[in-house]
Amino acid sequence: MPTITADFNHGHNHGPIFSRGENAVDRPVNDRRAPSINVRAYAPALYAHINAVNEVRRSPWACAEAQALSKLLWYIRRAGYVIDLSRITFGRPTGYDGAELWTPCDNCLEWLEQAGGWGPDVTYRIRPELQ
Repeated sequence: MPTITADFNHGHNHGPIFSRGENAVDRPVNDRRAPSINVRAYAPALYAHINAVNEVRRSPWACAEAQALSKLLWYIRRAGYVIDLSRITFGRPTGYDGAELWTPCDNCLEWLEQAGGWGPDVTYRIRPELQ
């Protein structure tokens, strides 16, 4: 199952803030806080859009992308930065071995779009109309 990274480029001299997400069935017991909680608190308009999506007969919050976003929003606020969704990018989902490449599911493609790159270097961003 895939894992995914999300980065926030805050524009300061040190590196971006990043997080990693996993699908719900793969999350360790100590990392199972519902992603919807942080997204609802820190990006309510995006929460409403994601919460309405359910195209593959599973919760959109079960995806690795949703968990990576949730953790990243919390990290951004904890670091004292203003949340700017346009500065968040997601790496291409990969399998545990780092070699198998995934494409975001139909649920995630409702709020993500490809931002650039090719092959393993593809990146995704939150759709501009949802930022």
